[in-house]
Amino acid sequence: MVVIFAGYPKEMNDFLDRNPGLRSRIAFHVNFEDYTAEELLSIVHLMAKNNEHKLADDVDETLLPFLERVCKKPNFGNGRFARNLIEGALFGQAPRLTRQNFSTMTMDDIVTLKARDFDLTEDDTLEEEPKHIGFNR
Repeated sequence: MVVIFAGYPKEMNDFLDRNPGLRSRIAFHVNFEDYTAEELLSIVHLMAKNNEHKLADDVDETLLPFLERVCKKPNFGNGRFARNLIEGALFGQAPRLTRQNFSTMTMDDIVTLKARDFDLTEDDTLEEEPKHIGFNR
């Protein structure tokens, strides 16, 4: 049987320290470095391509500085963050497309995500200190 525990390094250490025998029972510990902003941008491109979308020319110049900022936050979601960016851009694209004239809309209009489609707000998931609900730690 294989059991995989995954999480942020500090929280994983806290988890392993909760039971004195737990750490010795887990044979392998693999730490993965966080992606760089450039790697995340490549992931965004790949996810867009795999979903048959294109990214407009203005996306890279808008996303890269944003990714450079959020990569430095302690609760940054890494690869999941890239997926969330693409999903959010699709939600941002929809109202933009509904404002266009449907008779002149092309397939390129439909498959192209523009920089303004991406939600680049740094929300609560990127706070310096995570919020805890429930029991005190």
